[in-house]
Parts: sequence; C-alpha cells; structure tokens
Amino acid sequence: MYQKEIEIVVSLVTIGIIIIHKSLELSENEKDRINDAITYISDHYSENLSPSELAKRINLPTRKFQFGLKAACGLDMQAIQFKIRTQKALDLMDDPKLDVAAISQMVGFNQVSVFYSLFKRYYKQSPQKYRSRLLTERNSNAGPLKRMRI
Repeated sequence: MYQKEIEIVVSLVTIGIIIIHKSLELSENEKDRINDAITYISDHYSENLSPSELAKRINLPTRKFQFGLKAACGLDMQAIQFKIRTQKALDLMDDPKLDVAAISQMVGFNQVSVFYSLFKRYYKQSPQKYRSRLLTERNSNAGPLKRMRI
C-alpha cells in the first residue's frame, strides 16, 4: 500500500524539481508557493479545485499562478489533477471489491461518464478492459501489468 503512495510522492518531487530548475519569470518565493500548490493538489486530489481558489491560497494572481504552473511542468492545473486522479484510480483498480464507478467517485470524478471518456482517450481502452487485464494477469501469475502512463 505504501508503495503506491511513494510513487505519487516521487511524481510530485519530479514535478517540483522541474519547477525549481525551469527558467520562469517567477521569484524563488513564488516558485516555492507553486510547489506548495502542487502539494495541495496532490493532498486534495478528490476535491474540485479551481485555479483562482488555489492562486488565492498561495497568494499569487491567478494568471501568474497558471503561467507558472504551465511553464514549470508543462501542464495546467486540470491536467495535473487528472494525472493524479487517474494514477490513484489505477492503484485502486487492484482491489476487485471496488467497482469502476465507485473508484471514479473516490478519486474525484463527479460524473462517471467523464472518467470513462478521459480514461479511454488517454489509455486507449475502457477502465473495465484495463481492470480485466490487470486482474487476469495478476490471477494468472503472469507478472504485474505494466503501469500505463499518460
């Protein structure tokens, strides 16, 4: 269980390193605040957060926050939320007791249809198909299914 949490932290550290090393029109203090925002997004991944709400939380103008986030890691806030949510969803798919609809709700997708369409767009298969392959490979001792990345 801790391995999955470690993977998320490693991803966030990687994003944080990118923020620190990218040349931005932001002061070091502003870069630190953007790192804080990414940590907040990760800790509150199932909540519906807006860029203006988060910018206010870290005391940056919304446009500057959005620019800094995009310039630093190449993703806007919605894409970061999606990546964190889908990573968590992939982790939860290991549990056969949870159905895909419940998983989508648990990770913050208010509409299951949105989760399905985004999952299919990025992973080129439905969540059920991914999960079926995952559970089949796990049960057949064929080794773990390679984790799909966006």
